[in-house]
Amino acid sequence: MGFNSCGSGDKGASLDNTQNIAYCLPMEQSESSFFVEFSDRIMTGEEYQAFLLQARGMALTKDPEGYVQRVIRTKSRTIQIDYYLSVDLKTLFVLTAHIVRAGEPRTQEKKILQEYLKAIKEAEERP
Repeated sequence: MGFNSCGSGDKGASLDNTQNIAYCLPMEQSESSFFVEFSDRIMTGEEYQAFLLQARGMALTKDPEGYVQRVIRTKSRTIQIDYYLSVDLKTLFVLTAHIVRAGEPRTQEKKILQEYLKAIKEAEERP
């Protein structure tokens, strides 16, 4: 159910309940519903702009491939974002995000992250 904003009909992919962002990049970008809710409710405009630049850079360079965590630091806080870059599916998946706080339990986020990673790996293995 994904789309490619540059017009090619390649093998696209998206997670259930995802929102796609339209950039003309060499790959699709797919945001999970978990991340969309976080970005809408928690992130400031400055943080969201930093995220857009970070994600665009990863999609353009197609590096690093696979699962990766990246941080965005502002004057007031640090946000960690979980990505999965799949060259096979030509998609940068934006999975989860949270504000970095010492000792904070993130069990729901960790469970959702594992489900997303499993779904992506299964999609990569399909012909």
